[in-house]
Amino acid sequence: MEKITIKIEGKDLTIKQSFRALMLFEEMTNKTVNEITESVADSMKMFYCILKANNVDTFNWNFEQFLDIIDEQPEVFTKFNTYLESLQEPAKEPAVQKKIVNKKK
Repeated sequence: MEKITIKIEGKDLTIKQSFRALMLFEEMTNKTVNEITESVADSMKMFYCILKANNVDTFNWNFEQFLDIIDEQPEVFTKFNTYLESLQEPAKEPAVQKKIVNKKK
């Protein structure tokens, strides 16, 4: 699974998709994964849950503290959105070469 690292308040934190993050999101919002919207609220909560799930020993902010940090470092949210967009890109299939067979009559 693809992952990236970002720095928040001097801490290197891992961002990657995980079932733990989805479970945390469901617990936090009382929404299922199918109910996730593209709203800022859902995006911030998913960002928070992904960081919390993948950085158990180093991520120790509550959600309100996290929002304050992101207000001061908005570029990390941009990196997160870029990461999410990269996951949604369709997988590129290898180029298939077609052979043209000339048949003589």
